[in-house]
Amino acid sequence: MEQEKRILLVDDDSSFTDLYSAVFNNFGFKYSVAQNGAVALETASQEKPSLLLLDVMLADMNGFEVLKKLKSNPETKDIPVWMITNLAEQVNRETASSLGASDYLVKSSYTPKQVCEKIKKFFGS
Repeated sequence: MEQEKRILLVDDDSSFTDLYSAVFNNFGFKYSVAQNGAVALETASQEKPSLLLLDVMLADMNGFEVLKKLKSNPETKDIPVWMITNLAEQVNRETASSLGASDYLVKSSYTPKQVCEKIKKFFGS
């Protein structure tokens, strides 16, 4: 049986994660939340999510460092990572892409519902 699709949302802004948690519940997504990079790396390694949504600005290490570590670990290198951030600059987009992120979403450009629609498409459901 195919493993259940699961999302790991990594963001240290609790109002953002609360908002997304509510919308994920509406869409029926299974998900976990990590408030910082260290927890994200541990959770990704344990849960092997189908998709990881990663903020760039985290308290302990930035999202690019987390991405680099995820992609260099054989256990987590195949997990698709979408950066979801307030940083709209092209240079950040390019950095994310060069480190292996599959997508780069600027928070102000997408409503949580639009992000969930995108995830549904990605999951093929």
